[in-house]
Amino acid sequence: WWRPQHPIALDGVDMVLNPSAHAVWCLKVPACYNNGFGIMTTAPENGRYDVAYSFAAKTNGLMQQLVDATTKQDNVVVKAIGEPVDDAAGDVNERNFEFPMFEATMLVMEGETITHTGFLVDLFCWDK
Repeated sequence: WWRPQHPIALDGVDMVLNPSAHAVWCLKVPACYNNGFGIMTTAPENGRYDVAYSFAAKTNGLMQQLVDATTKQDNVVVKAIGEPVDDAAGDVNERNFEFPMFEATMLVMEGETITHTGFLVDLFCWDK
């Protein structure tokens, strides 16, 4: 199923051309779930997706929590807030080292978490 030149996921999805169709049930398959996660980006010139970063052990744990809690069926888009790391602490799959490593301080799954950006106010000063 998986081929380096054109990865096809267990659910039959072409991960290079259509990762949005990758099913959540496939993310929960033990071989997938326990192998580590990463985040993909697309190159605008050719529309092909590739792995931008693999997640360090702590971030994989955060991602597993999101996967466990999601009600989505597919189209899992994640915003990872953190920084690239040179050396990943903890237990990560050897395959994770094929990509630049990323340690997130926060992960947000699009459509599952409501975010709002605005000025911070203390409610005492706002009280009329």
